[in-house]
Amino acid sequence: MYSRWINLTNYISKESALSISPVHNVFSSATSSVYDNEEHRLAESVISNLKKVSVTSENPLGANDFSKFNKKKFDSNSENEKADSIDCFRFKYIDLKRSFNKNSKPEDISKYSIDKSWLLNKIISEEYAGSPKNLLGEIQESFLILLIGHNFSGLEHWKRLVYLVCASAESMSYLTEAQSIFIPFIKVLKDQLQECPEDFFSNVLTQDNFLLESLKVLSVNIENVKDHADNDQLYNLLSSEMKDLRSFFESRFGFYLPTGLEVLQEEEEDSDCAPVVVEI
Repeated sequence: MYSRWINLTNYISKESALSISPVHNVFSSATSSVYDNEEHRLAESVISNLKKVSVTSENPLGANDFSKFNKKKFDSNSENEKADSIDCFRFKYIDLKRSFNKNSKPEDISKYSIDKSWLLNKIISEEYAGSPKNLLGEIQESFLILLIGHNFSGLEHWKRLVYLVCASAESMSYLTEAQSIFIPFIKVLKDQLQECPEDFFSNVLTQDNFLLESLKVLSVNIENVKDHADNDQLYNLLSSEMKDLRSFFESRFGFYLPTGLEVLQEEEEDSDCAPVVVEI
């Protein structure tokens, strides 16, 4: 049991744990995060659009009804701002849709909208003091917040961090980054999944198929390392770790995780997956 706990926490430092904990270092399953605020903003947008429709249709709810609903459900943010800031995880907000430098050339914006390497390097540099270990530690922390604390704010942050790493293709092609980020990440992920009940994958982790899709992206990026690396050492290191994860994935959850080559072949056969070239 002790060794399993070490595997789940070996990158977490006291400083990193305190940095994301609520002000009083106590949380519950209801503790919020920056992602809850995002959901509120999306809901407000939906309500606003529905309100516009209601005044021009036969919808039984009128504009006044929506106004009251808005005020009751969402405008309370200002009243509870102090309470929310106290009982709120201090996660670094990960915006996967803004994964490029806004001043970049169009071709770089297109590239880094898919390849998250620019965002990964930026976050490690600015939010994690240049240390990949701090990033890995937060991946571990957010997972434990879900696993032990039953708090889904931890799940949302964990999902974004996992995809951020899986989709950073360019960074993966460098030996230093592979040894400090990607190989440890695959090991961390395997240790985390080992603690999940067999039905946990189907009940929680497959929402939107995010984990399966993230791991497919990771597999493809590892496969593509062969085209960028100067030697086979890097590819062999990454593919060996991925092979172990793939075997565990299938034995534990009964899901077959295709290899990167299989994913690429499947995409070639599916015309809908063919890349679209846009001239600007």
